[in-house]
Amino acid sequence: MHVPMIHKPGISINAALGFCFVIVFLLSCREHTSPDDCILKGKTVGFENGTKVYLLDLFAYETVDSTAIKKNRFELRHTLKRSPSKMMLLTEDGQVSPYLWLEPGHMVYDATSRDFYHATVSGSKTQEVYDRLILQLDSTEIRDSLLAILPDFISSHPDNRAGADLLAQYMADLPQKVVDSLFLLLSEENRLSEYGQRIARSLDAEQPPDVGDRFVDFEMNNIQDQPVRLSENLGRATLLVFWASWCDSCRTVNAFVSSLKNEFSDRGLIVLGISLDHEKEDWAAAIRNDSLYWIHVTDFLGRDNLAALNYGVSTVPYFILLDENGVVADRNPELDDLRSQLEDLLH
Repeated sequence: MHVPMIHKPGISINAALGFCFVIVFLLSCREHTSPDDCILKGKTVGFENGTKVYLLDLFAYETVDSTAIKKNRFELRHTLKRSPSKMMLLTEDGQVSPYLWLEPGHMVYDATSRDFYHATVSGSKTQEVYDRLILQLDSTEIRDSLLAILPDFISSHPDNRAGADLLAQYMADLPQKVVDSLFLLLSEENRLSEYGQRIARSLDAEQPPDVGDRFVDFEMNNIQDQPVRLSENLGRATLLVFWASWCDSCRTVNAFVSSLKNEFSDRGLIVLGISLDHEKEDWAAAIRNDSLYWIHVTDFLGRDNLAALNYGVSTVPYFILLDENGVVADRNPELDDLRSQLEDLLH
């Protein structure tokens, strides 16, 4: 009697192997990262589902990525143009992170213990060293703190990008000989980085005018693309305002500048704003939206702005006050002092 062969349901070995290969391939594609990718996983509390969080590149001053918070978790997978990269997180309701030094690999932003700004960040060696440095700095006396701490920090961590960044950021507030000596302590890689090159350009420029020195002339285009020369726009007092549309504190301070202009323009005050913007649209929108009714110029080179380099300005907002002879009366005075100085110059 012939007994028919019974085929049990299932798949062949070859088919099973093929199926597994497809699954492995899809998973590998999903998890594939380039050597320059940083995967930043965030843990938060108190955010509604769908709240947007943005990643800002603080060197280029532009938004480079975004995602939505879901169940108080988010993930940003970003390919870094430079490593490490100085970044910051900004939520759509205005909460910000501290400075973040992103490096390739996996990082964690944990804001579950305190508020969003006081998160702990792990997965970056640059961040770890930077956080220790910030704990040592007295924010109220940043110049004295940097003079006391930065030399030891740079000599101990010549490769750490945070050292080059801090030196580039505050070099206008330090003696040039100090900046020069600290620059030489940086590793070659650090000196060749974007931050190191910014310091090098400043050192190659002429010594910026100090209090008592005559102004350094420059020419840039205004919002109508017409050239404006400083020497042709000097008043009984001239206030140079270095600012940028992306700088929140600048936008706040500009309201104070508006009040100064309204109070002192009839007595001979000229205000000239020098923007460290890259994009004309952003610059023009800030001027229009904030009603900034004074002379505005820029060369769209950001922190490499020609006037900023000539005057040793590396952070904004920053003020240079000139008297009627074009002599520097003060560099970056406190706002209350600025008003009293204008009273003296324009009595």
